[in-house]
Amino acid sequence: MALAVLFGAGLTATLTVWGMVIAGVGGFFGLREVARYLSIAGGAVAYILGLWTLRLVRFPLPSGSAQIPAALSSRSEYLGAFVLGLLLGNMGLCCPDPVFLSMIPFIAARGDIADGGLMAAAYGLGRATPLVGLVALASAGVDSFQLAARRKQAFDRVVGWGLVATGTFMLYGYSGVSHEALLAVILMLAPVLAYHVTARSSMRRATAWLAAAVIGTLAGMRLVHLVLVNLP
Repeated sequence: MALAVLFGAGLTATLTVWGMVIAGVGGFFGLREVARYLSIAGGAVAYILGLWTLRLVRFPLPSGSAQIPAALSSRSEYLGAFVLGLLLGNMGLCCPDPVFLSMIPFIAARGDIADGGLMAAAYGLGRATPLVGLVALASAGVDSFQLAARRKQAFDRVVGWGLVATGTFMLYGYSGVSHEALLAVILMLAPVLAYHVTARSSMRRATAWLAAAVIGTLAGMRLVHLVLVNLP
């Protein structure tokens, strides 16, 4: 448990520093217009990775593994876990994890160092929490890895559709194209239709999903509009 907490603390510390740096640079140079293009890039990455998670498109993703450096683990495994968290905090700033890339425009456009650090710290804690939770369950005798493996398909669907929705609404909010509402509806309905064709769902089930997607997209567009109108 201590190793997991220290790893999460190191990861959160690195991301907090990144958030403060991005906010400082954004405030100094006034990166509102650059932030718009970063938002479009973040939306595109999120959308494509959502399709990949749902297995609607396939392409290789970068992968790798990390271990506590031997020089550090020989001195203290606790220090090694913390330093490993510091190092891995630099991973996932964009692809294959589009979340932080999606946050960068808000941090840069606001230009407030304290707010940028807090947003990035919250994201770091969010990334570390599942690891600490898995360790806590294991300490209590729950085989959390087998539980996660059994639910992996459902978890992938939730993550995949969440990324597709996030990408859709970011592209809707920042692309600036004409007929952006039609673009958002198409971006949501196309993968829903492809998913149910691939899964050979019944007509009733596919129709219900399409109707829910339209309603959810319209509601999401309204919410995005309210958020953007109230941005500083």
